[in-house]
Amino acid sequence: ASTHTLASGSYSTAGSAVGAGTLTIDFGTWSTTSSANDTFTTNSNSSVSIDTSSTTSLTQLRDLINNATNNAEASILYNGTGYVLVIKGSSGASNEVRVTPSGSSSATLTNNFSYTTSTKNLTQTTDGTDASFTVDGISMTRSSNTISDLYKGYTLNLLATSSSSVNISSSQNLSTIEGLLNDFISSYNLIYGGINS
Repeated sequence: ASTHTLASGSYSTAGSAVGAGTLTIDFGTWSTTSSANDTFTTNSNSSVSIDTSSTTSLTQLRDLINNATNNAEASILYNGTGYVLVIKGSSGASNEVRVTPSGSSSATLTNNFSYTTSTKNLTQTTDGTDASFTVDGISMTRSSNTISDLYKGYTLNLLATSSSSVNISSSQNLSTIEGLLNDFISSYNLIYGGINS
């Protein structure tokens, strides 16, 4: 599984102004990677609106996004020549991101932070995908590479892709339990000895 990731253009400093207006961030699924023919279907996560002013900096925009939702994460990276705002959705194909500036937003904000069906001024660096795998001949998908609902009591971590079968086995670690029991017995005997005294 991978996380849908969008990147802004490069700014000279993290304190550069991003422009005034309102950005609406929605979560869902993009149908294709084509800027001309794709559609966006929202999921059940609520959209959020981010209001900026003429003095809002790149750093402040990052913080506004992070404070507004748990369904996206914003960060600032230095790419060697400038500072880039990166927006990531949650893991999986149905948790991708759409960013829509309001009609009253400044040209500066609109021209740098649009990612809609018609205008993509943010750059998609990673497509959001689900993990696909087969267990005992049964094909299945998950939105995360950490799978805790496949076998009761076990967590499966998908670390790499493979075209050949991988054998999975498990065993119980009894040494930890034995150690805890021995500690309990020692403590019990100590208390019991104190009571007798």
